[in-house]
Amino acid sequence: MLTEPKFTTREPQPYAAIRLGVAQVEIGAKAPPLVPAIIEWIERHGKQAGDAFFNYTKMDGGQMEMEVGAPTATVLTGDDRVVTGTLPGGRYVEVTYTGHYDGLRAAHESLHQWLGRQGMTPQGLGGDTPATLLEIYETDPDEVSNPDDWITHIAFKLPD
Repeated sequence: MLTEPKFTTREPQPYAAIRLGVAQVEIGAKAPPLVPAIIEWIERHGKQAGDAFFNYTKMDGGQMEMEVGAPTATVLTGDDRVVTGTLPGGRYVEVTYTGHYDGLRAAHESLHQWLGRQGMTPQGLGGDTPATLLEIYETDPDEVSNPDDWITHIAFKLPD
């Protein structure tokens, strides 16, 4: 199930993440195992301030650059593996997807198509500015066993 798109304003948000380059078909195998690692890192260095997320910062055909991260209470100091910073505030378009993660690609495509019909594109697609295309995982599959009940928020940063 996918909600109707809505425009929102998000405040800048400190975060910590592990970056990776990955083929789109490999995301499911390579990115989710990094979630516990980033959560553990944040617990050792600061305080988590929200749900884990994937942030897709660049798409080039089937290749992606992305971050597996979580919001933090303050900006922390990264290390050789973990980057820290602030997710940009500003105008976003968001939808909420409920269901198994297998449906997330279609949810992204639906939101991209909707934006196209509005004559808009997310910030950073086709330019030098990194994109901020977030999948925010409200539901932890270890706590909610039925995938039909998994809730993921998808938020695309729009140009200012």
